[in-house]
This record gives sequence, structure tokens and C-alpha cells, in this order.
Amino acid sequence: MKSTIEKLLLAKDVKVNAIELEALTNQWGTIQSLRDGLRHADGKEHDIGLVHRLKEEVE
Repeated sequence: MKSTIEKLLLAKDVKVNAIELEALTNQWGTIQSLRDGLRHADGKEHDIGLVHRLKEEVE
């Protein structure tokens, strides 16, 4: 997955260092896990939206 993310970023001319790439890979894995969990949820629970907000925006 890490190499796929790196290729996508490079194709869009987005440069990230190794630490940022690792963080993005972990975050993407978490999002995928959440999405997979929603696939198995009851019909009423499919109406949930996920929003990523920086910690500074929440406080």
C-alpha cells in the first residue's frame, strides 16, 4: 500500500518525506478499516459521514 500511495503522490507532484509517507499510509489504513466496518453495518448506519479535521480546528 505504501508504494501505491507514494506513486499517486508523485504523479500529482506532491513531495513527502519518509515520516509523512508513513503517517499517510497509517491514516489510509485506518480509513480503509472504517470503510470496511461500514460495509457490514445495518442499513440505517450507512448514513454516516467521516470528516478529517486537524486537532487545531477542533479546539
